[in-house]
Amino acid sequence: MSGIHLGTAWIAWALAAATAFAEPCAPAFEQLRFESRKALILSGEVEIQARVPSAGERAEALRDCPEGGCLAPGDCVVLLDATTKAPMHLSQELTWMEPGGQGVLQVLSARRGKRWKLVRLTRDGHHRWARRPESRREAKHAVDDWSGRSDEHVAWGDGPIEGARSSSFALLHQAMAGRLDREGASAAFLVHSKGRLLRVELRAQELVEVDADYTLNGSRVEGPQQLRRVTVTGDDLDAEEDESPVGLLGMSSGIELFLAPGSGLPVEVRGKVSGLGELRVRLAEAVLPELSAPASR
Repeated sequence: MSGIHLGTAWIAWALAAATAFAEPCAPAFEQLRFESRKALILSGEVEIQARVPSAGERAEALRDCPEGGCLAPGDCVVLLDATTKAPMHLSQELTWMEPGGQGVLQVLSARRGKRWKLVRLTRDGHHRWARRPESRREAKHAVDDWSGRSDEHVAWGDGPIEGARSSSFALLHQAMAGRLDREGASAAFLVHSKGRLLRVELRAQELVEVDADYTLNGSRVEGPQQLRRVTVTGDDLDAEEDESPVGLLGMSSGIELFLAPGSGLPVEVRGKVSGLGELRVRLAEAVLPELSAPASR
């Protein structure tokens, strides 16, 4: 298949410029689409769309907490809309986040006919609403008609928690905006997963060569690219273990991001899936904010 081979320097310039000239409140990307294939069971696609919602949409979507203490949104809020497709699987996750401040404010995740969960972040933890069907017949009805229900407040500690919150898809956006261009640079976020409070660290390592094949704003990018390897590790703040599993794109350990210099565009994600071994998820399509750029070479 024919395409445009964009030189590494041109790509780095374009991605850096996209970040540098972005609006004061703008997502790091407009769309990312990833593909993976490891045997039939792990064939899948993840598409994430990012945008700045209107003030009215934001006010309507962010739920109030019964006990109070919800993280109040600042002036800039970004909405990530992620859809995951795989054989016998279709799910959606909406993440409301404040990129430059508190991080994740609310996450709504749903899997058709299986589950619905909304998590609203608070100063001391989160409030969680969950719904599930009690039968196959009930699964065909609207979520509001499902009889399996839970409503609980979860405190992460003994008082207010300091630090920017994150989640699986929010980590990708935070990695792009994390200024991880220099080896040794790092960024840290708090994630609450399966009853554990984790301090998740993104740490930039060396530049490595990775074969890429994706479209960037409609133009084909293919061939070897120099990318920044970034490790993702989780430290359980409530236990003595040195490292705890971190969930990202179905992977739970050994996670590495390979980011384009300049913007942190995640060209590839590698990690391990419990019981199934290593998995690579590759970028297939990216749309970044438009800007003037030199002609392709």
